[in-house]
Amino acid sequence: MSDKKSLEAEFATNTTLHGLQYIVTSKRWIFKLLWVLVFLTGLGLCVWQISLRFKEYYMFNVNTEINLTFVNELDFPAVTICNFNRYRRSALTDGDYEIIEYLWEAEEYDYFSDGSLSDGSFDYDKVFTDAGNFSTSEFTNRTGFLLNNDTLLTCKWKDKSGCTNVNFTHLYTSYGNCYTFNSGLYWDILKVKQPGSGNALQIMIDIQQDEYTEKPEGNMEAGLKVLVHSQDEPPLVESKGFGVPPGVHAFVSTRKVKVETLDQPYGHCDKSLKLQYYPVYTVSGCLLECRLKHIAEKCGCRPIRYPGENDHRECTPQETEGCASDVLRKLKNGTLEECDCPVPCAYTAFTTSVTYASIPNLSVEDELFDSYNDSSAEISKNYIILDVYFEELNLQVFKQTPAMTSSALLSDIGGQLGLFIGGSVITLFEVGQYIFMKGHAVCCKGDKKRRNQQTTVAADNKGSAYDEADDVKLEVR
Repeated sequence: MSDKKSLEAEFATNTTLHGLQYIVTSKRWIFKLLWVLVFLTGLGLCVWQISLRFKEYYMFNVNTEINLTFVNELDFPAVTICNFNRYRRSALTDGDYEIIEYLWEAEEYDYFSDGSLSDGSFDYDKVFTDAGNFSTSEFTNRTGFLLNNDTLLTCKWKDKSGCTNVNFTHLYTSYGNCYTFNSGLYWDILKVKQPGSGNALQIMIDIQQDEYTEKPEGNMEAGLKVLVHSQDEPPLVESKGFGVPPGVHAFVSTRKVKVETLDQPYGHCDKSLKLQYYPVYTVSGCLLECRLKHIAEKCGCRPIRYPGENDHRECTPQETEGCASDVLRKLKNGTLEECDCPVPCAYTAFTTSVTYASIPNLSVEDELFDSYNDSSAEISKNYIILDVYFEELNLQVFKQTPAMTSSALLSDIGGQLGLFIGGSVITLFEVGQYIFMKGHAVCCKGDKKRRNQQTTVAADNKGSAYDEADDVKLEVR
């Protein structure tokens, strides 16, 4: 019993834990009780605070750091432009008007009450049989908006003439023919070393309103739909971008933004995500591929504005109307499983701010008439100057970081132990030493007890043997 008391007394009087030594060494019971209450209160508060720290750690909250970095040059974004007019009047034949009526409705997915685009008056077989081996892409190329010398009046890069329609990459969208400057597909990505208007892209476009064939249920607007985006991101001009009316000079200042998010367990991004038709994972690319997958599985084809031209044949207008549009409608209303497209762990975006000034002013009317042979009224009705530039040569980085890291958790635990009960890493070794010595003492005591029992048994056996020998001697006598 004295060894046990001395071992616990030795630990209590020498440990770095506050309070234990006063519990042992205090002579009066009132002080012992007071120190017991103080120690237990501190221990309870310590356990409570540590449990809160663990709870916060496993919530996996994040902080967002915002850094603004000034650089000497920046990669210029891709700029996609679309005319609100999908088909040019001068390119249409008499038979084409029935075709574009059908294509308009097929593209807009404007369903009648019975779920069909046609009210029964459209003779699909007759119209498209007369059109021969009809291809929506070929028809759009022939009749859609063309970016050529007639529509791209001027193109300047860094306030110098030098870009032409050759520097634009063609693509299909719901607006028909669209064109992307600086797409990065065939030429190196252009770089900008000076901010401000005139130090990047400036183009003048004739939208040719006299060529418009749109109806009120289609595109009522006149002008351009413009999207400034990263080269890695396919342009979804239907849901992004901004409109530019004719008769204005649009000043489009942009800023480059990089976003870095955390994957599991802190966020929902996945670094392993890959796309089939795009080299870099983006939400836009994922949505396009997901919709294409549903359409291809159901219809066995693809609408022209989706990727995969080498893997899937082009949908006919009837397939677009009767099947592809039905798939997209079901995706929209939730009948089919929605596309699961988490945000990428790192991506680049471009924010834009657009201001407008009317063109032309009175002092340049005559000069513009001499240059383009158009009156002031025609210029106001058809011309657009688009000026895209960096507002500042800086890069804004949004980066997610864990709100509590493992090292921060350990620091908090150590702080709570030290604040309430005076614990530290050294205290852990003290407790370990006490447990070891306690275990050793218990083991040694057990071994000693067993040895004593064995000695007693042996002595008893020896005494019994002597007694038996004495009895034998007496009998002999």
